[in-house]
Amino acid sequence: MAARQRKREQIMRAAEELFTAGRFHEIKMEDIAKRAGVGKGTIYRYFSDKDDLFHQVALAGHEALCALVESRGGPSEEFDVALRNVCAAVGDFFVSRIRVWQMMQTEERRLTRHRGHCRENWMQRRQRLLLALASVLKRGVAEGRLRSDVAVESLAAMLLGMLRSATGAMGGGPVLTSDQVMDLFLRGAVVPRGKEAAR
Repeated sequence: MAARQRKREQIMRAAEELFTAGRFHEIKMEDIAKRAGVGKGTIYRYFSDKDDLFHQVALAGHEALCALVESRGGPSEEFDVALRNVCAAVGDFFVSRIRVWQMMQTEERRLTRHRGHCRENWMQRRQRLLLALASVLKRGVAEGRLRSDVAVESLAAMLLGMLRSATGAMGGGPVLTSDQVMDLFLRGAVVPRGKEAAR
C-alpha cells in the first residue's frame, strides 16, 4: 500500500473513532490530527474540510457494508445458506458498528437536501448495496422459493430495513437475531400457497 494511502486511512480511522464517540460540532480538526499522529495541515492534503472528512468516513462505512454483502452472498452458495450468511453479516455490522451506521444515516439525510457529485456518489453506493442483496434474492425467485410479483430490489430494501430495526440500529437494544429476521422475511416473501403448485 502506498504511503499516501496509508496516511489517508490513518486519518480516517482517527476521525471515525472521534466522530462515533462525540458530537460532530464539538470535534476539531486539531483533535483528529492529534489522534492520527499527524499535523493539522496534513489532513487538508487529503480532505477539504471536516464535512468532507465526515462524508468520506461515512462513505467508507457504506463500502465496508457492501463488501460484506457481496462476499457473503457468493453465487456458489445455496440460496438458504447465502441468505443466512448475508443476514448474519449485515446484522453483525449494525451491532458492532452501530455508530458508523448512524453516521451513514445522518449523511444520507443531509445529502437528500443537496444535489451534485457527492449526492450522486452516495446514491450509487446505496444502489450497490441493494443490488448486492437483490442478487441473492434473485436466486430464491429462480428456485421458486420467493414470490416473483414483487421486485427483488423492493424485497432487498424491506430485508435491509428489517435487519436495521431488529438489531437496534434504529434506536434501542437488539430485538431479534438475524436468523429470526430471515425467518420472518421468508414468511412474507415466500411464494403464496396455490401459486407454488401452479409453477
